Amino acid sequence: MLDDDTPADGPFGASPPLVDEFTGPAYTAEESVRVACMVADGLAALAAEENLDSFRLPYPDPVQRALNRVVLAALRRGIDPNQFPQSVMGLVAWCREVPLSEWPLSLPDDRDWNQTLIDRETNERTPLCIRLERRSPYASDRGMHRILMGEFRSQLKSLGLAEGERLRVEHDFEQVMVQFPVLTRAMRFEKAELVLGSIADLMSEFYRPMPSRFLRDGVCRLCERCNLPLYPRAGQEWWCETADCQRRSRHAGKAPKFSRTFSTPTGRDLFLLIRPFRLFVTAPANLARQP
Repeated sequence: MLDDDTPADGPFGASPPLVDEFTGPAYTAEESVRVACMVADGLAALAAEENLDSFRLPYPDPVQRALNRVVLAALRRGIDPNQFPQSVMGLVAWCREVPLSEWPLSLPDDRDWNQTLIDRETNERTPLCIRLERRSPYASDRGMHRILMGEFRSQLKSLGLAEGERLRVEHDFEQVMVQFPVLTRAMRFEKAELVLGSIADLMSEFYRPMPSRFLRDGVCRLCERCNLPLYPRAGQEWWCETADCQRRSRHAGKAPKFSRTFSTPTGRDLFLLIRPFRLFVTAPANLARQP
């Protein structure tokens, strides 16, 4: 019989109570999801670094915190240290190559965890990663989509509009995001003035200059199914950033079709809706209309 102070053996061996006190229970599904959220939050912090070429140590706190927690989880499961990441760059590589279901975690059976946190084709955070980042307790004050929508609604209230009118403006702006994830300079001005009126300046927070990675010879193409911009790949292929379109392309053995094409010599005249809104506003609405 064990004394009250003696830890019981779990599926991975004894669990040190003192460590649990500081890090939370080691092997529960709840704690495993918390660790996954911390990693997703760390990736979001890295993605927020606008100029990685001039980046200097130390890494952002969320990244180092995520690495420490993953290392601790692996060590406490008795895993060979050579089999898990020991640096931030190693953690990033893991996020790209190893599905979350194969991590040293005890994730619940409430969803498909057999996905990576970084897309292997585009090197962007996957929808699963962004969903986890939204759940992270460390991301609530920094989540760009939440901050922007909060600011957007505050600005609407400051205009003294009736609730019905505020909801109409918010709905109209959402429709712009659904139908026009890419805007030319002239279109951005037109939509901002038409939909947002006196708070038109907020448009620049949602639509940023088009990144060069979406352009091939000055051309940007939108996916026929989800309406998001396609990534140019080797040769003449294009690749969609949504998981649903990627699966269909792999199944069909061919690149996704495109609906619209924008052409610009430098990309300076094109503006792209920021990624959280593309994945959680634009893509779902357009995919819901597909047969």
